[in-house]
Amino acid sequence: MTYFADLAPYDYSPEAEPGWVAVGWLERGKEYEIGEVSPRIMEDLTNLAYLGEGQTRGRHYCDLCDEPAEHWARSPRFSSRFRLGSAEIRVTREGGGVYAAPDLLPHYIEEHLYCPPQEFLDAVLAESARRWG
Repeated sequence: MTYFADLAPYDYSPEAEPGWVAVGWLERGKEYEIGEVSPRIMEDLTNLAYLGEGQTRGRHYCDLCDEPAEHWARSPRFSSRFRLGSAEIRVTREGGGVYAAPDLLPHYIEEHLYCPPQEFLDAVLAESARRWG
């Protein structure tokens, strides 16, 4: 998968525009923040991952795991289990633009203790409130 530093300009998707920034584009050998993410934000992220924006035909596997494997998540809101690795999570940025993250983000957080930037986590809560109240 393509690596982007957190909050770097994002241009991987042909849909990307100025003001889009990357979050969670991790790669083996590159350092990333470790920390805790609240259960509420994990639920919201998983629901957003289920929506799968920027869907691709191929599948990416987690580069941080020792062996390539399919990763799955369960969306609490949509009561559905789904496969990760072929889409993006897109979250509106305050003031304009978009945070673009791989849909493997729930896996990165749960299995590799990745902690996205706080401004992204705050935006996830706001996005969830806008979409689902």
